[in-house]
Amino acid sequence: MSEFQQPMQFNHSTSGTPRWVGLVVVVLAGVSLLGLGVSWNALSRANSAEQVNQVALKQANDGLSQRLAKTEELNQQLESDLKVVADKLKVTHADLVNARKQSKSAVGEVDKKITGLETSMKSELATKANADDVNKLNGDVSGVKSDLDSTKSSLQMARSEMGTLIARNHDEIDELRRMGTRDYFEFSVTRKGGPQKVGSI
Repeated sequence: MSEFQQPMQFNHSTSGTPRWVGLVVVVLAGVSLLGLGVSWNALSRANSAEQVNQVALKQANDGLSQRLAKTEELNQQLESDLKVVADKLKVTHADLVNARKQSKSAVGEVDKKITGLETSMKSELATKANADDVNKLNGDVSGVKSDLDSTKSSLQMARSEMGTLIARNHDEIDELRRMGTRDYFEFSVTRKGGPQKVGSI
């Protein structure tokens, strides 16, 4: 062999990849980058929407809490007003019961007086058999009896009026106001605040 050998020559038959494959790879890379950008944008919008929803939910929750607190306070005020009205009705009912008892006892006393007068008159008539005295006593007895009957009817009227002059609700107060026997002033009891003028008080 000679010192100088000829280098071996390789015959490369390079078959080149078509150009369109490179273009496809570039286009696919661009589409994937575009998809990645769109997904990143959608993710950031979803996060911001979630934050906005959380803020709105917190505000709504705070508003509901405030309304619930106001409702509970109003409920407590109404309960105290109802208790005051119930206590007033108990007092009114007690007054009505006492008035009825007094009228019954007064009617009982009147009846006792009538029977006492009748028996005393009869005993006096038995001792005095004079016709003039009997006529005079009959006149006195009938006068006393008519007076007692009028007193009895007055007591019964007073008793029935006591039952109608006690108002238990707003409509009955309006009815008594129309009758004009008394002055009525309506007012609301507030929990807070100073003295308040009601009518002439």
